Amino acid sequence: MSVVRQNFDGLYLDNRSWLAGWLCKKVGCSELAADITQDTFIRLLTNKNNAGVYEGKPRALLTHIAKGIVIDHWRRKDVEQAYLAAISQVEEHAVSGPEHKHIVVETLMRLDKALCLLPELTRKIFLLAQLDGYKYKELAAQFDIAEITVKRHMKKAFIACLTLD
Repeated sequence: MSVVRQNFDGLYLDNRSWLAGWLCKKVGCSELAADITQDTFIRLLTNKNNAGVYEGKPRALLTHIAKGIVIDHWRRKDVEQAYLAAISQVEEHAVSGPEHKHIVVETLMRLDKALCLLPELTRKIFLLAQLDGYKYKELAAQFDIAEITVKRHMKKAFIACLTLD
């Protein structure tokens, strides 16, 4: 058995219950806490950058990873709720089954992630144009920039959306 594997096994045995309890207090659900605990250790084990960091402050690393997973979970829930609110206003026959819902939510999550990586001004311009129907000229006036600059921001955002990973 490799040293890394032994270290991981020990880390898991020593901290699994503690992390699950800590997460349960944060998320208010023991089942969700158990899922996030497992996801945390899977991320720890599968990330090559974590190979030598089990020593030192493992609980700090575990809470850091777990917090990221919790944030992703709540962001996904927000996206799902927004999607469900939007489709509740659509005629019933226009809404597809659970597979379609899953694909849409996954796509929205990928878009959200891509947009969050953009500079704030680029994201604002893109969302105002796409969701609120602002014209480029209106956006240029609102942000006191040239219309060509608005076009550059839009191009950057479109490329980010088209190259989702």
